[in-house]
Amino acid sequence: INNDPQDNQWQGTQNLVLKTGQWYLGCWMHFFRTFRPIVNMVKLLIKGNLQLSRNASNRTTFHRTRSDFMDTLQYQGAAF
Repeated sequence: INNDPQDNQWQGTQNLVLKTGQWYLGCWMHFFRTFRPIVNMVKLLIKGNLQLSRNASNRTTFHRTRSDFMDTLQYQGAAF
């Protein structure tokens, strides 16, 4: 058993560094686990918005399908 106080101090410092490192790592893991779904949701939202704007630029097809839809409704006897 080594009773050198400096040695004990070094051991304590090592333990502290290890504990802090583990805590830090744990925090990061928790952070990633929590935020990954949020990040994915944001990505999906952005992707959805891009698709919406792309569809908006392709508006003629939208109007065509809409008029087709209206024609179908009128054909079925629902007057619009």
